[in-house]
Amino acid sequence: MSPNMEVFYVKPLNLCVVPCFALALAFALPALAETPQEDIQKELKQMRRQMADQLQRMQQVQDRLERVEQENVLLRKQTNQNWLTERRAEEVKTLIREVLSDAETRASLLDEDLNAGWNNGFFLASPDGSFYMRIMGMIQVRYTHSWQDDSAVTLGDDASPDDSRGGFGITRTRFGFKGHIVDPSWQFLLWSGYNCEGEAVVLDAHITKNFEGPLSLTAGQFKLPFQYEYLVSETRLQFIERTLVAGEFCGTYTQGLKLTYQDEILRLVGSINDGASTINTTWHTRLNEGLALTGRAAWKLTGNWKDYADWEGFPGQDMLVVLAGAVHWEQDEYGTDDDKEVETFRWTVDGSLEIAGANLFAAVVGSHLDTDEGPSTDQIA
Repeated sequence: MSPNMEVFYVKPLNLCVVPCFALALAFALPALAETPQEDIQKELKQMRRQMADQLQRMQQVQDRLERVEQENVLLRKQTNQNWLTERRAEEVKTLIREVLSDAETRASLLDEDLNAGWNNGFFLASPDGSFYMRIMGMIQVRYTHSWQDDSAVTLGDDASPDDSRGGFGITRTRFGFKGHIVDPSWQFLLWSGYNCEGEAVVLDAHITKNFEGPLSLTAGQFKLPFQYEYLVSETRLQFIERTLVAGEFCGTYTQGLKLTYQDEILRLVGSINDGASTINTTWHTRLNEGLALTGRAAWKLTGNWKDYADWEGFPGQDMLVVLAGAVHWEQDEYGTDDDKEVETFRWTVDGSLEIAGANLFAAVVGSHLDTDEGPSTDQIA
């Protein structure tokens, strides 16, 4: 070998980039179905096996890095050339420390038996099952086109015909969390999102205590337990929208307390609340100054209650028949001479039928408004 010849030996490094399962799973869009405990346990066992494989790969990477460092030492001695600078050596040491740190972190998560993953939706849970959270979401995109003969749109001083209009819109954007805290008897639900104009809105925000037996108590903001058509979630509607009758009489959301009794045949709900359509209002708002009472009763003749949460009669589903009715009374108490105190009474009767591949729903709604001045108003639909 010539004394002026410099020998360089570089061995390629193949580093395995370990996928971070927890981060990839955090961006998955979950569904709303309940996860069986047996499926969750099976998923967790599979995750632990995958974590063990990753730890083994980390150990292999560590061994390869150590061999590379030893080969570099031999090359320096053989060539008597200090070709590996101090900065290069520090980079290799830093890489080794990062790989070892990542392996220790994953081992720590495995030792703590962290419960997280994807099983019909993304979930997080404590090892003992005391805390559980499911992440949910929904996006509804709609295209609408309208034709109207002999229409006109005024643009400044000019009137131009515009018989055809159409466009896309994001009708609903929803996201939320549900689960339990402390133990499965303490359940929570937070359901929020944006409307078609991009305005943020909080919908469901309540916590429920399930007592031993058929009773449960809910506190917070929830749907007024009045009209079944509105009580069905927007994620489970059969058509793209509810009827105009539901929009007029349903009462949307309210704030208060709700006591529920449910067994194999009956579901009874009683609520004391701020009144119809008092969503996201403060205690001192004029709409909240009165008193409102709402009650709903449902009688299941046959079928399963879980099928009553949607409209469809899926193939293979047991026949479901439910008869129900509800009443709502509220007394507004504005307390000023300029505002009339209005007493409202609403009632509804409805029936649901779901069989394999078909369903039928019918309802009648009535409303009576009485003021301290002027005639009363009655409506029925």
